[in-house]
Amino acid sequence: VATSRQDARAAARLTHTLKGSAANIGASALSEIARRAEQAASAGNLEEVVSLMGPLEEALRRVQQRAEQPRSGLSETRPV
Repeated sequence: VATSRQDARAAARLTHTLKGSAANIGASALSEIARRAEQAASAGNLEEVVSLMGPLEEALRRVQQRAEQPRSGLSETRPV
């Protein structure tokens, strides 16, 4: 049980950091999924956190793809 609580706290910290970082770069979909994972982790619901890993990884993949695209100008920014 102690390990589960420690894991939940660690997951909450990590997802909180990811949520903020994603929001700072305009990756709103990633930030939202991280927010949901943070809430689940804070509630000790690690099963929910695990279920959000697939969507979180897909959102991160989209952010990475977008970051690798060449930019012709700053006016083309869109939320990811």
